[in-house]
Amino acid sequence: MTVQGRRRLRVFLIEFGFFALATAWFLYTIRESWDSSGKGWTQFAAGARTSFGVIAGPMAGAIARPDSSCCVANSWALLPTCAAILGAAIAFQFLPVRRSRVVDAIRLVVWTLGWLVWFGGAIVSLLHAME
Repeated sequence: MTVQGRRRLRVFLIEFGFFALATAWFLYTIRESWDSSGKGWTQFAAGARTSFGVIAGPMAGAIARPDSSCCVANSWALLPTCAAILGAAIAFQFLPVRRSRVVDAIRLVVWTLGWLVWFGGAIVSLLHAME
């Protein structure tokens, strides 16, 4: 794997880890409402599934509440925008330009922004699901 490939992998893993942990922390902070409902472990399992569902980007809200049609519709509404931006960021990595430090830095920034939008879509979708 090239140096640029390792950097991209590191950026992806850091961003995914951050967003998954942030989701888990948020769900953990609202666990008091889970425990009072008498369904603590069921809700905890759903929270864990949702935390790792962040990889699905804007579909995370649909993963969190698949029985709610508005959450599924919101996830589908966010998907085209987030997917287009992530797709453009990935396509940008394959542009045939001369390699230099500046070009590599720009590619890494675009890669980072693409994944931030994708995982940001997960947060927006989850916020809608938690309403």
